[in-house]
Amino acid sequence: MTAEAEGLSPLGRNLSESLARPSRTGRNRRFSARSGMMTEWLTAPPPRLTGSTMARILIVDDEPDILVILDRMLRRMEHDTVLAANGKEAVRRLEESPVDVVITDLIMPESEGIETIAVIRKRWPGVKIIAMSGGGRQSPVAYLAVAATLGADATLAKPFERADLVEALRHVLGVLKGQNP
Repeated sequence: MTAEAEGLSPLGRNLSESLARPSRTGRNRRFSARSGMMTEWLTAPPPRLTGSTMARILIVDDEPDILVILDRMLRRMEHDTVLAANGKEAVRRLEESPVDVVITDLIMPESEGIETIAVIRKRWPGVKIIAMSGGGRQSPVAYLAVAATLGADATLAKPFERADLVEALRHVLGVLKGQNP
């Protein structure tokens, strides 16, 4: 375990350590969280989603560490973010203000991600969805397959690399703009 990952939940620690490794593009991004605060060390500027505009993104996860890491990373990429700790809260946020993309965990208390995806697809069919899961007691593959069947536009198995999230965003934002992904 790296010093930067101390103080995080097990899932937050795994994601933090995964994001600290060099990405497939060769850029190195290191994340650290201590006492609820995250520090980011950059050796290259944040990735730009070529041809895309800033998106409003709702991040849904019951792990506060994951919310902080994704929020900071997406804001550095110049996206506007909204945070929710569970599916019930996510639906309330969507009722308050529209978003372009929802990035949601699948296993959460008070309305898990699978239920949330079904509600979003029914009430806000134009919203793009990226589902993510660490799988809980099982492999995340089964959960992510169900999410895709219910309408998730992209899926990510936790822990994932920053480059994987960037690629998923490129895909859903390209589709959102009517471009080829």
